[in-house]
Amino acid sequence: MYNFDVELPTTVADAVKALGREEAQPLSGGQTLIPTLKARLAAPSVLVSLHGIAEMKGVCKNDAGQICIAPDYALIHKSKKMEFLKSAVAEIEKSDFSIENDNYVQIINKRNTKRLIHLLDKDKIYYGGVYDLEKRYIAPTLMTEISFEDEIMEEEIFGPILPIIEYDDLDEVITQIKARPKPLACYVFSNSKSVTNKILSQISFGGGAVNDALMHILNNNLPFGGVGESGIGAYHGKFGFRTFSHYKSILDKSTVFSARSVRAHIFRRFFSTKEVQVD
Repeated sequence: MYNFDVELPTTVADAVKALGREEAQPLSGGQTLIPTLKARLAAPSVLVSLHGIAEMKGVCKNDAGQICIAPDYALIHKSKKMEFLKSAVAEIEKSDFSIENDNYVQIINKRNTKRLIHLLDKDKIYYGGVYDLEKRYIAPTLMTEISFEDEIMEEEIFGPILPIIEYDDLDEVITQIKARPKPLACYVFSNSKSVTNKILSQISFGGGAVNDALMHILNNNLPFGGVGESGIGAYHGKFGFRTFSHYKSILDKSTVFSARSVRAHIFRRFFSTKEVQVD
């Protein structure tokens, strides 16, 4: 059972709190859904389409969004919003997430459970919203009619709550993401190469995946790390060795010639003047 029976020290909880969330899916016809994670210490973004909903199930089961590379919110094209919501609800209900079913987890401590409950706006809950503070339980929750100005978008969620922001113009969405701290991860779900390349080339983030989520962290041949506020440096394989190694700079001067004599020679060779006799 994934029961957390011990409360972590406040300092650890604060560090752990840095991110989290479930994710969304890509759309057909070149349109893209974008789950993203705002970050201070770390932050993922995600661009997805509808076949990615199955990926959200894994995020719920493993940690209920309590992981730094879990998406924090979904940006979904308005033409696909209802299709996505219905598919997401169907997947959640099919999975029947619960502690008793051994396919769900508690929130790490009461302090963070209270924090997450405070973020639940009952007027914007599309699905879920059920919670039990004493059991540190919050059901998978979808929230709609969300904008970047909402309170839930002011901090990393780090829990099983997915705010959904609809969009009409992809360029405007990219501008909104770029105006915020750089994400730790970005997941793009799309069948359009041009859309995918546009997102990956224009948004600065630590790492991510196309038509998958979270899995890039398992590949030791890929460096894992953030950029800007989401982290400095990277680890995994040789990248970790380089990050945590100090490259010592040494200048080894020859004793044959002194630096002063060498500089004098260069000066005489290239900068000395000659007197020219004029008849």
